[in-house]
Amino acid sequence: MKKLLVLLKKEFQESVKEFKIFWIPLVFIVTAIMQPISMHLLPKLVSKNRGLILDPKFASPSGNSVLAGIFNQLNEIGIIVIAITLMSSIISEKNSGVFDLLFSKPINSLEYLLSKYLFYYVLFVLSAIVGMLAGWYYTNIYYSAVNSSLFVRATLFYLLWYLFVITIGITASAIFNSQIVAALITFMIPTILLVLNNLDWKIIRIINPAVLSSNASSVMNKMNLTADWRLNIIGSIGIIILLIMITLIDFKKIHDV
Repeated sequence: MKKLLVLLKKEFQESVKEFKIFWIPLVFIVTAIMQPISMHLLPKLVSKNRGLILDPKFASPSGNSVLAGIFNQLNEIGIIVIAITLMSSIISEKNSGVFDLLFSKPINSLEYLLSKYLFYYVLFVLSAIVGMLAGWYYTNIYYSAVNSSLFVRATLFYLLWYLFVITIGITASAIFNSQIVAALITFMIPTILLVLNNLDWKIIRIINPAVLSSNASSVMNKMNLTADWRLNIIGSIGIIILLIMITLIDFKKIHDV
């Protein structure tokens, strides 16, 4: 446990040095508040333009539906930010010699990988929560009040999806030696899963973690969840654990520690 804490401290210090703990939350905040602000300003901009006509039947969206849109925006930007950030999380240490220096000390693969997973889980989850709260705040200002209970439920669905994407990113950086390959895998796998989310197959509804993101939007829009949403949560957690185990086994084979 002591060595794990030392490694977590190292991750924190490096993130401060590289400004990760500052710019990542900022990206999430800006992304989240742009949705309600832009939707609020757009009708005013259109009305001032004589060449454009605003539909008189246009109804202002509810706060819940605006927040559902924020989830979708964070989904798109979040995957890109995770891919860019995590593509070098382990590969850069392999190339710089830090990796060999760490493993010359009494540190094993489990402690090293756990420090990566835990730190980035916390960093991205807190960043996402801060962004969502900022979006919630501005949505409440410009639109109808957001249902707090629905917001919490939707956030939990969404954060579990994020944990899966983060796991993909660290696993890719641990297994592959190219940052470009790691970034592409981190971006492509979630994107493909989001596309597969459109298939109404029972097996997809159970084992596809991307269903979590659609369920988050469904909660905010007061729509029905997928029939197997409980099994999907269990399946998604199982896939996350499986990916961590695969990474650990691969690490132990290569480094024999």
